[in-house]
Amino acid sequence: MTATIDLTCNRGDTAIWTITASEGGFALDLTGARVIMCARRNWASPILFERTSDANGGIVIDPDQVANRGKATVTLKVNDTLQLENDTLELVYTMHVVISGNSFTIAEGKLTMSPVAWDGVT
Repeated sequence: MTATIDLTCNRGDTAIWTITASEGGFALDLTGARVIMCARRNWASPILFERTSDANGGIVIDPDQVANRGKATVTLKVNDTLQLENDTLELVYTMHVVISGNSFTIAEGKLTMSPVAWDGVT
């Protein structure tokens, strides 16, 4: 069962969320897994930005999958959202885990972005 979790952030800000990946009510062991987050304007539109657990991809899987089973940290970077219009936006996102040839959608929901009065890191 996919969790519905709504997220919020400010356009151009760094946003950090800790997630716990689970399937069927049980936390997944993410050892050797790939975690992916994709954001879109709507479910049928192209991907606006993607974060992954690949090297420097913005998602870090907790290395202690015994004590912190299923835990990972997702970080949106300034440029992920700064490219979008400076308005209140309601995007949609999904998070997936790919492990041992299996793919699980672990979360989906709205990603609401608030406008900001600046244009990024100077």
